[in-house]
Amino acid sequence: MFYFYKYLDKHPINNLHNFYVEIITVWCNAKNGTTYSNALLTTADCTEFVNKSPIDFKTTISNIYLEFSNLTTIQKKRMVQGLNINNDIEGLCGGKPNFLTFEEIKKMRKGLDSLLKDFGYYMYDNAIKFTAAFTDKYGSHKAHFDNFKKENRKTNSMIGTCPFCGLNGLKTEYYKSKRDAYDHYLPKSKYAFNSINFKNLAPICDTCNEGYKGAKDPIFDKKKKKRQRAFYPYSTANDKIQIDITLSKTCNLLKPKIKDLAVAYSCLGKKSEINTWKDLFGIDEQLTTKILDKQKDWFENLIINYSSLKEEALAAGDPFTVSFRTYVKSKIKVYKTRGISDMYFLKGAYLDELQRTGRMLQYCQPIANKLKKII
Repeated sequence: MFYFYKYLDKHPINNLHNFYVEIITVWCNAKNGTTYSNALLTTADCTEFVNKSPIDFKTTISNIYLEFSNLTTIQKKRMVQGLNINNDIEGLCGGKPNFLTFEEIKKMRKGLDSLLKDFGYYMYDNAIKFTAAFTDKYGSHKAHFDNFKKENRKTNSMIGTCPFCGLNGLKTEYYKSKRDAYDHYLPKSKYAFNSINFKNLAPICDTCNEGYKGAKDPIFDKKKKKRQRAFYPYSTANDKIQIDITLSKTCNLLKPKIKDLAVAYSCLGKKSEINTWKDLFGIDEQLTTKILDKQKDWFENLIINYSSLKEEALAAGDPFTVSFRTYVKSKIKVYKTRGISDMYFLKGAYLDELQRTGRMLQYCQPIANKLKKII
């Protein structure tokens, strides 16, 4: 990731997850031969939440309670363990073991996995909409999103760009009715009990969400069938990814292809996390494709701006001794300080490769000729 989000730990919508945990805890204490009652809930707020919920929601809570009452003591303890571990998103991203999947729950009691999965989906998609009074008290997804963007903007100027790809824009709090999707970082289709935990929910651009990640699992390599480490979207670490681009020596600079570009990534001590990130979001393809899409515009702007500076100086009778190579070198230095805003990180790395290999003029001269500019 190119930057990490700041988690809103005091936002009232987090109560929804707390209610979910409270309900699950009641299930895990279900005794054989007993039935569900709201009296088993431990807080007034959660009791109010359940009381104001639709009848089918209450019925589902009762049905799941009955299923839990038929589990063994060991199975219930495993559920409690899974509840705690599955909500330690940072720990799981760092390799923490013993997560609980719906597949494991299915082996405990067939059918319970489907009930719990549907309940988790419902909690995220519909529970916040039960009543206007609930929304007024705890907020909506859109209200959380607006506050999230506002708070993150205070300390992060890059918040308008997706942190997963560093390329595509994210919506701001100024949109009246629209927001970006929240990605369930650990897929809610696989991991139980964290569908409404906002530590597992991160705003993401449409390209990364729909085009690449989807329901991919960041902490388990399906092909190799083993655990893997992943960046945690709300990490407080100061991890910074550096990228370097290499261009094939046989590349036709006027018609480069994806195969001509190689991107190298570095982040101290995070080799595994980088590999996971690249796979999850198709980073190699996203970056190289963007270079091919944008490079002509980048060089035209450089040539036009350089030519304008030169013409202005000459028109004023001032000497102009800055070469195009020196001008580009100075721009690269600036780009590399501006992070992912407007793709400066990518532009800087690509220009640096052309400059380093002495191919800058070879590429730019034909463009300058077409623009009738002298460089």
